[in-house]
Amino acid sequence: MEGGNRFMQQRQNTLTADHSDAAISVLIVDDDDAVRLVASEMLAAQGCEVVCASSGKECLEILDNLSFDLVLLDVGMPDMTGVEVYHLLRAGRPAQKVAFLTGYAMGEITDLDDELVSIVAKPFSMDSLAEAIKFSVA
Repeated sequence: MEGGNRFMQQRQNTLTADHSDAAISVLIVDDDDAVRLVASEMLAAQGCEVVCASSGKECLEILDNLSFDLVLLDVGMPDMTGVEVYHLLRAGRPAQKVAFLTGYAMGEITDLDDELVSIVAKPFSMDSLAEAIKFSVA
């Protein structure tokens, strides 16, 4: 019986998009393998459905076929910056919620003045990722 209680506790701690059994879907976009791994493990542990992309181009290809509650987007990527990806997302998916991952100065991001954007500073914690997830379903 104790194992069943633990399962129920874990189930109650799972983040869901609409308080049903549907998990929140997150696309993590970062060129750093370690960041993708850590973020995906943290979010999966909270019950999120996670897909990862290593570049802006890969992100856009994935979004051609799938939709997500939140796109967690690195600012500093080599092929195109997170801000460039963001502008392309806004053109095709104006309601898409985005959380920027950044270890850089945030001026370029905060100047966006977009209520569909949140910022997660690197290094991030489980709490900061959880805040981004709460933002995505608000």
